Amino acid sequence: MLRKIVGLLGLAIPVILFTGSVVVGNCHEIQGSISGYYHTVMRDVFVGTLCIVGFFLFAYNGYRKEDKIAGELACLFALGVAFFPTSIDLPRTCCVIGTASDNPLISKVHYISAALLFLDFTYFSLFLFTRSNGQETKEKKSRNKVYVFCGITMLLCIILLGVYFAFFQDCTWLSDYKPVFYLESIALWAFGISWLTKGELVLSDKPHLSHGNSNPIIVTGPTQSLKEQPDQDDIQQQHE
Repeated sequence: MLRKIVGLLGLAIPVILFTGSVVVGNCHEIQGSISGYYHTVMRDVFVGTLCIVGFFLFAYNGYRKEDKIAGELACLFALGVAFFPTSIDLPRTCCVIGTASDNPLISKVHYISAALLFLDFTYFSLFLFTRSNGQETKEKKSRNKVYVFCGITMLLCIILLGVYFAFFQDCTWLSDYKPVFYLESIALWAFGISWLTKGELVLSDKPHLSHGNSNPIIVTGPTQSLKEQPDQDDIQQQHE
């Protein structure tokens, strides 16, 4: 359930920010980036959603030490994105409310936090979610394809964002198309799909059937039926 909630929030962030800005703030203009909504009427929603995602990831232990460390780092980076706002897009539009100090140091912390957050999400998809314990099921192999696709998608978005900021940030004709907003949205959707898949909203493991028997195999002893065991993405934690 925790994985599903994180995935749904990842999918919803771009949609909620834009829709809320139109409905509540009467702002029909897409901001230059997802983080640009910090300076609109959707500021509290932007910060609050990042905090929720961050603390969910902090609470996410997974089944290995690497999962816990990656989750805690993602929480730190998400809070960095939330509480160190990006600079205001110029020229200012009617969508921007209030005033904000355009401190270069704060903006730099924001950009570094955002880059590390997306890299952390990519690491989850490509290296943590694709692991398995024992023989992989058909569903697990299908899930791995989704994880790899989502991870590569996020990585490509990060690379394209880096190229844009390095070489094309001052190109007015390109910035008018809001490339940062769309690339960040695609990366967030890939992140959301990856976590929803990990939560087995789709491609969930089916009960294994023994030969000539239509009933699920039940494991005797302290364990429960195979259907109730952790999916093959996970390895049981070792308890001291």
